[in-house]
Formats: sequence, structure tokens, C-alpha cells
Amino acid sequence: MQVTFLVQGIVAGLDRAVGDEHRAGTSDAKFTALEVFVAFVSSPAAKFLCDLISKRPGFSAHLYVGIDQKATSKEALETLLGGPVNTKIFFTTSNPIYHPKIYIFVGPSDARIILGSSNLTITGLFTNVESSIRVDFIRGDVDGEALLKQIHDFFMPITSAAINVHALSQTVIDALHVDGFVPAETSRAANQDKSESTASGHSPSVIYTLFPPRPSAQMPASRRKKKSVAKAGKGT
Repeated sequence: MQVTFLVQGIVAGLDRAVGDEHRAGTSDAKFTALEVFVAFVSSPAAKFLCDLISKRPGFSAHLYVGIDQKATSKEALETLLGGPVNTKIFFTTSNPIYHPKIYIFVGPSDARIILGSSNLTITGLFTNVESSIRVDFIRGDVDGEALLKQIHDFFMPITSAAINVHALSQTVIDALHVDGFVPAETSRAANQDKSESTASGHSPSVIYTLFPPRPSAQMPASRRKKKSVAKAGKGT
């Protein structure tokens, strides 16, 4: 078993972004399937994942995504609906919220588990300050298989649920959007944008003095190019 610490967003040049791990895992022939338990998904990240999976005919992908805190967008779900990722929504109108970030790559002889803080959003995958643990092991490794079983046993009430879990359909997406649980992508992104908010009761100068801006991780060049092209058209 090999354990690797994945970090991003603090020190330039030291990033081991989870988004890059997705690129590596989906393109590696030793893995044939991906299973994801994640709290939030954005439209650009949904497209990113679907594009990766589409490049691997026969590669299986299953996603159990949450919609709490209005952090998953309608467009993200619609992208997944038309894509190669078998997606189900887990949601309950009671507390607590669904908040995992677990990515599991498996193959006949190898497995890789990534557990950490990165949601399925482009910022979460590449530029936010995030940290994760990547566990690689050969199938049959006692500790690795025990960890994999613990994860699957924990999520069994969700993966086998008859209620609170629904496969994606346009009817479900529209109902969630109309009732305000799933916002449009523009609204979801605005809720995450620090530049559009200030602390109530404090002048910005005080806040900026206490918590000044600092250099941060940059969006990968390939993503910046696609984002600029999208803005020139209909947007993401």
C-alpha cells in the first residue's frame, strides 16, 4: 500500500491537484471504473469529468452527488444526465447535509482511493486550498481491501436506498430547480465568489487589512483556454 498527500492552492509549484489525479486515473489502463461520493458538482466540472470518461470506451463511472446548500447547479446535473457518468442524487430535507468527497478508481489488479476536501468543481479540483490522501494498493492487500469495504459498508444505505436517492432525470432536475434546491450555474458561482461579498458592519478596508489578498493557485492553462472560449459563446 502506498499513501500520498495531495495538496493544492497554497504554494505554487507544489500542487498535486485532485483534478490532475482524475486525468491520470481515467487514462490509466489499470483502472476500469470510478466511483464517486461527493457533496457538490458544478457545470464546468461535470463537463470535465464527462469528457475524461468519454475518452475511455468501456470505462464505468458512478456518481452519488448531493445538492445541499444550493452548491450543485441545474446545468451540472443536466450535463451529467446526457453524459457517460451514471449519476444519482442523494438528498434529504432534514439535517445533516451530505458532505463527502471520495473518489475510488478500481481495476482487476489495482485500486486507488482519494479522500479529502475537493468537491467536484473546477476550483475544488484545481485552485482552492484543498488537501487529500491518495491510497494506492494492489487488489487483495489486506489493509487496502479493508478500507474499501469500510467505505462501501458506510455508504450502503445510500447506494441501496429506495428513498432519498434518485437517478437523474429531467423531471427530477426541473422539480429541484423550481423549488429552489438547485440553482442556475450563474447563481451557484456567485454564491461562491468572495469578490462579490463584504462582511456586514465592517468597512472593506478593515477586512482587507486583517485578511489581505495573497497569490493563489492558477487555473491550468487548458482550463483557462476553454473557459475563455465558453465566455465568448454561451458560457459554461
